[in-house]
Amino acid sequence: MTLPNYSPGIQITGDIRPEYEAILSSEAADFLAGLARMFSARRDELLQARVTRQATIDSGGLPDFLPETAAIREDPSWRVAPAPPDLQDRRVEITGPTERKMVINALNCGAKVFMADFEDANAPSWENMVSGQINLRDAIDRSITFTNPDGRFYQLNEETATLLARPRGWHLNESHFLVNGAPIPGGLFDFGLYFFHNARPAMQRGTGPYFYLPKLENHLEARLWNDVFVHAQDRLGIPQGTIKATVLIETITAAFEAEEILYELREHSAGLNCGRWDYIFSYIKKLRKHPDYLLPDRAQVTMTVPFMRNYTLQVIKVCHRRGAHAMGGMAAQIPIRNDAAANQAALDKVYADKLREAKEGHDGTWVAHPGLVRIATDVFDEYMPAANQVERQRDDVNVSAADLLTPSAGDITEEGLRLNLKVGIQYLEAWLGGNGCVPLYNLMEDAATAEISRAQVWQWLHHSARLADGRPLTTEVFSEILFGALDELRNEIGQTRYESKEFSLAVELFVEMIITEEFVEFLTLPAYHYIAKAGDSNEPDAVFRLPTVPVLGSPDLANLSLNQQIDYFEDRIYRWTLGPCAALLDANNPDWDFAVLTILNAIPELIAQYHGRVGNKIDLYQHGFEYVFGPGMEFFSERLYGKLRSAIAHASLTGEGITLSRDRRNLSLPINWTQRLVTIVINVPEWYSKTRERLEDYISDLRDFGDSEKDDLRVAFSQRIIRHN
Repeated sequence: MTLPNYSPGIQITGDIRPEYEAILSSEAADFLAGLARMFSARRDELLQARVTRQATIDSGGLPDFLPETAAIREDPSWRVAPAPPDLQDRRVEITGPTERKMVINALNCGAKVFMADFEDANAPSWENMVSGQINLRDAIDRSITFTNPDGRFYQLNEETATLLARPRGWHLNESHFLVNGAPIPGGLFDFGLYFFHNARPAMQRGTGPYFYLPKLENHLEARLWNDVFVHAQDRLGIPQGTIKATVLIETITAAFEAEEILYELREHSAGLNCGRWDYIFSYIKKLRKHPDYLLPDRAQVTMTVPFMRNYTLQVIKVCHRRGAHAMGGMAAQIPIRNDAAANQAALDKVYADKLREAKEGHDGTWVAHPGLVRIATDVFDEYMPAANQVERQRDDVNVSAADLLTPSAGDITEEGLRLNLKVGIQYLEAWLGGNGCVPLYNLMEDAATAEISRAQVWQWLHHSARLADGRPLTTEVFSEILFGALDELRNEIGQTRYESKEFSLAVELFVEMIITEEFVEFLTLPAYHYIAKAGDSNEPDAVFRLPTVPVLGSPDLANLSLNQQIDYFEDRIYRWTLGPCAALLDANNPDWDFAVLTILNAIPELIAQYHGRVGNKIDLYQHGFEYVFGPGMEFFSERLYGKLRSAIAHASLTGEGITLSRDRRNLSLPINWTQRLVTIVINVPEWYSKTRERLEDYISDLRDFGDSEKDDLRVAFSQRIIRHN
């Protein structure tokens, strides 16, 4: 195979298979490099501006309509350019990843538009990104076919949906395509390849290069996309205004700048879309430091709660005022084949959702499954007989900043928390395996819905939200619910999958993103490191793996030795000590220095749960304490004690915190925590003394233990104390 001869400064680190050569031609690579060189720096500046804006919100400067752009909002004269003929009627749009059979089925399903997704419904492995471009190229030139393993053959119908592509958001990079040593922004890679190969062929077939733009946070990010469009059209000699883009209003800050976003893209705008799931995620993320803005269970945050309804009405009003389409969003329900009653209930929810959208003034809607196209079409045919209802003005709508910010009422339940954990972990598992669109519990989940699951749990946990049963969500309660959710998942998905690399890594990443003190902006950012390396010879190991021995309670348990069981516990519990400890190390917790022991003390209790299967209960407790005051104490004595002593001077002089690490696991401690740790390091004997008191209380409270058994435990514990002293 002869590789394309790329220009200096261009490096492709991903595999270039024979079928990739045409899509990754040297000419296409030069086009991409030009985009990167011209626009990457501005992208980076805008991402930094997001950080600055978040700091303002964290400190109390809540989102509001911008005074500096009031003239744009108050000027009644401007309009967006007219939509082309094939984007006038968009009553039903279907979305999905760029997998080959999916592309054919979506284009054939009867929807007016298919949004081929390089973003939230896609896992951005190198193979997915490049093969997706090939599939869309073949769809544009109508050569796309697919043969199923069972022999079924797929090809395009004579009449198909209009094709739109959604590139990745500004926050993601494409690590396999480097320009002058730096990865190209993922959105530029996706847009650039699609535009380079398909703009003219699409125009020749009476359509055009049409796009959806995700996760914009303000009008300056829209301006950057507009400048990219102008440059790209000039570069290929395409008439200005040929590109049409629909912006997803799916961040709360963008809702305050919807009119300005239309203005920036007015020559290229095809309207706005209410990306409801990302919008809920953005609401939680942006207001995460404010306990007054906690949302209830995800299932209770519907489109009829005030802040969501106000946001959609605002989008409709703004779009119709400026002559643009206002597209509705995605109902997550999907057909349920094996339960007629549940299926009808799901279809009824979809119908009600589409009915609301059509009556309120949306010009079309999204569905996630071909089986829902007919329902949505029937609703819009009845309530929107014309191609659209852009002429319907909503002058009756007057949305204030408070209307967009006031949270919805409802309960935070253990069931909702457990479901968030199960959905988030399973979605991330699928994403790491290359699948970005996953049906779970009769709903279609993508990155946006998984983000809601993660963000809600993070916010509830970090604000100690009160559950519906009255319990505050402490770390202990969270850990209990987490273990319960994992047990349920093991039963649901089976032992083999539960022990797989992807599931193990998904649990690790998802839980760490919940317990970390600083919120991770997107779950795809830390996870992309693993998916990007798939297939490389230097692929990193998972941060951890679930134990290789059978889980306790399995039929194979009787064949395991006691040492194998202890190995299992050491592996399992180690994974749940450092993370929860980081969350518990809170300056407001007077017993924070014993939070670690609270976690570690659970080890023998966990072991005892299975004493009926693995022999003598006391032996297990003693082995548990061996671990508690063995590797556990070794970590604190060697890592904390040694590293803190060597870092005290630096921390005192600079006011910085200390970062500790073990096996690539980082524990970052702000300076106020560092000062408390120093106190413990200097006075270790006092720590052991207090530890003895705490463990005495713990042993005394043990149920089903006689006095002699408790004495045995005290002896085992004392031996560990003496050894470490």
